[in-house]
Amino acid sequence: MIDSTLLSSIMVGFGAGFLLVSILISKGVYSMVPKGLHAKWLTLTGLMCFFLIGYLGFIIIQHTNIPFPVELLVGAVFMGGAFFVFLVINLSKHTIVKLRNLNDNLEHIVARRTTDLVSANQTLQQEIIEREQTEAKLEEAKSAAEAANRAKSEFLANMSHEIRTPMNAIIGFTEILLKNDNHAQRHDYLALVQNSANRLMELINDILDFSKIEAQKIELETIPFDLENLVQTTMKMLAVKAHEKNLELVLDIAPEVPRMACGDPGRLRQILVNLIGNAIKFTEQGEVVIRTSVSDKDIELPVPMKKDQLLIHFTVHDTGIGIPPEQIKVIFESFTQADGSVSRKYGGTGLGLSISARLAILMGGD
Repeated sequence: MIDSTLLSSIMVGFGAGFLLVSILISKGVYSMVPKGLHAKWLTLTGLMCFFLIGYLGFIIIQHTNIPFPVELLVGAVFMGGAFFVFLVINLSKHTIVKLRNLNDNLEHIVARRTTDLVSANQTLQQEIIEREQTEAKLEEAKSAAEAANRAKSEFLANMSHEIRTPMNAIIGFTEILLKNDNHAQRHDYLALVQNSANRLMELINDILDFSKIEAQKIELETIPFDLENLVQTTMKMLAVKAHEKNLELVLDIAPEVPRMACGDPGRLRQILVNLIGNAIKFTEQGEVVIRTSVSDKDIELPVPMKKDQLLIHFTVHDTGIGIPPEQIKVIFESFTQADGSVSRKYGGTGLGLSISARLAILMGGD
């Protein structure tokens, strides 16, 4: 039969060994636990050291027969064990809470970093979109500038031809007139010289008006004038050209249009001459109809109308070659005609409608 004292000593020795290993492990764990748990972890380690000393003391007492109350020793072991269990559970609880808080903080940090990354990505995408839009606008501006340069080059070519033609006519017929004594032919030559000079003057006036508008130096009058008489006299002035082409020139003034108006009659006549003159020039047969009415449409104007103002609507309709819908806006741009071949066939600089459109805007219209 095994001696109980020896068996007890062996068991206590194994317990002391386990405690020693636990103390060594605790020393390594101490560096890994959060700083807020260091004090409790030291207390737990100290309690294990206390147990180790007690186990060794128990072995010494057993083998040296030193008198010691066993009941007190057992009570101390039970109390120490219970306190040890309490410390382990309490420390485990605090450790779990700390780990959970750390995990929550880590998730919060990850979520915040994710949000920041998403926001940064969206900002980057927006910057890329804005950069692409800027590049597209730059490309569009470049194309517009190139188109403007081409239009100006074409304008210069047309203008050179338009100015040279009447000038050559003036010079040529003047030389013929000086050499020819036939008075009947001289009268015809003088008429051609006069027409060429008038055409040259129109070109020069267009260039000057366009330059003034571009430089914002054009001045408009504001004086009372007879609107009906202005339209009628303009029609009579252009009737000769229309009759030369056997065109019917029709004027329709609505009853609600007031006879008297206040504005710049000279510039209004210039606009009408350009519009009606173009209609006659591009119409080979049929009619040209001019209608004047008070506009009752809600039109958005560059300058808001006052209560005492009326919007007079001028319409020119002809049976000529027509204008493609996609070219309607283009013909009101500077140096532009609906078709390049039109300039070669009918002549013109492409400034008339552009000047008319700008004058209409300056006069508060559109």
